[in-house]
This record gives sequence, structure tokens and C-alpha cells, in this order.
Amino acid sequence: MAKSRIPLDIILSQNKNMASKAYCKWYGRVIRRTTLNTRALCQHIESHGSIYTSDVVAGVIATLRRCIPELIAQGVAIQLEGIGTFYPMLESAGANKIEEYSVAEHVKGVHVRFHPDSTTLDNLTSRVMKEKCALRVKSIVNYEEGPDGRAVKGETSFSEYVASIKADEAAHKNNNSGNGNNNG
Repeated sequence: MAKSRIPLDIILSQNKNMASKAYCKWYGRVIRRTTLNTRALCQHIESHGSIYTSDVVAGVIATLRRCIPELIAQGVAIQLEGIGTFYPMLESAGANKIEEYSVAEHVKGVHVRFHPDSTTLDNLTSRVMKEKCALRVKSIVNYEEGPDGRAVKGETSFSEYVASIKADEAAHKNNNSGNGNNNG
């Protein structure tokens, strides 16, 4: 039995940064509908028929919340099979000479990074996740200068935008065909 693909809506926005090499190019962004807090996630897990109640799941998550930073601070990576691996990554400025390197001066931060599981059964990598989603362009976002000089966000349905472009092209074609430039 084939699983249905999960719908994932995206919006298109244009790069308006004139200093960018990607100036005027259009990019898709995920429409993030909401963020589940821990309690809502635990309730969601329980709603899938889990034998564990949401309070048991919440207890496990609370313990993970304490243990993961503790282990990361010790340089330990944590692999959650089927989900991925959390690991520490150093943000460090460079020193001109080895003897000039100072942790206090050159280490800017320790980041927690996440690498999704890529085993065959539980592959959560970006390419596989793309195949699990039914991507669809929902709308186009454009920013225009408002009367006060601030950027004002506008949003147009993608299907309406495409229909208006086709109508404009058809009108342009009709205007050009009836302008008396028949060479014959």
C-alpha cells in the first residue's frame, strides 16, 4: 500500500538585494504553519496509538533536554537512530600563528548541529524528504515601499498570478496581430 505524500506549501519571493549575485532571482520558502511545543508534540505522539501516554513521552523529552547539552559540552555526539545525530561544532576565528591562538579570543561559540539519519529505513536527508512531500507553490510574496518608506509585504496567489500573466500575454498577442503590420 503506497503512502500518500505530505503536502508542503511554499511561497516565492524575489531577492531585492542589489549587492547580491542572486539579485532579482526568485526563491521558494516553506510556509511554516506552526511550531509545536513539547506538550503538543507529546499529545501528537500519543494520538498515533502509542502505548505511552503524553506525560511519559514528556518525561523522556525532558530528560533528553537535560542530557543532550551535558553530553555535547563533553564533546559527545548523540545519535538517535531513525532521527539523526546531534554533535558539537566550534565557531572559531583564525590566528596568524599557533602561539597566538587563544580560546578566550578566538573561540566565538560552540554550536549544536544536527545531521539527519540517512539509513535506508529512516532516511531523513533533504533529498528523501523532498520525495516525501507534495511540493506546491501557494503564493508569491513581494515587498513594495509603503507611503512611510517602509517595506510593505504583499501576497498573491500563485494560480492567480499565472492566470494574469497568461491573460496579459494573450492581450499582447491580440494587440500585435491587429495593428496593421501584415506584410503580404
